[in-house]
Amino acid sequence: MNVGFKIPAKLDTEPSERAVDLREYLNFVWRHWMLIASVTGLGFLVAAAYLARATPLYTATTQVLLEQRDKAPGLDAFNDGGRIDTYSYSYVENQLAILKSDSLLRRVVIKEQLAEPSTTEGQTSGQNNDSAYAERAIVDGINRLRGALAVSREVQGQVFNIAITWGDPVRAARLANAVADAYVVDQLDARLESAKRA
Repeated sequence: MNVGFKIPAKLDTEPSERAVDLREYLNFVWRHWMLIASVTGLGFLVAAAYLARATPLYTATTQVLLEQRDKAPGLDAFNDGGRIDTYSYSYVENQLAILKSDSLLRRVVIKEQLAEPSTTEGQTSGQNNDSAYAERAIVDGINRLRGALAVSREVQGQVFNIAITWGDPVRAARLANAVADAYVVDQLDARLESAKRA
């Protein structure tokens, strides 16, 4: 016995479109208005607390021009044909390292009085403890200054951009200028020492 398969005469090929029912959305908002209002209020409260506590930061920038150095004798370094002047590159990298060095930043910290000794720690009488606290304050000042310092090099140039980001715009400008001054003084000292040795 053959049971045949009968194709329905009318296929519902297109699903019925659901119309957007605005009343359904309004009912949802009406039922959950307390949850929506509390989440929105909490978001505004967190944003207001953050804005009240956030410290504005200011960035001051200064530039330092590197002096042109003669190439080291015996080096065949030139820029044509895609070859890199390795002597100039290493000189610039050395100057960047000097700008970020502890000794240069220590001068700036002492000059600009960034070393704030902590008064909350137990202070016992003794010269060693006082010098240890002062040294720790200087190291903390160096670390804060290093965190605020950004040094970049101009593309295809011998100019360093020294930027300090600080909470006070006047202090940021003074620190940026102090780092540049300390670098120039360090270069002059090195030149004087080499002249003395010569």
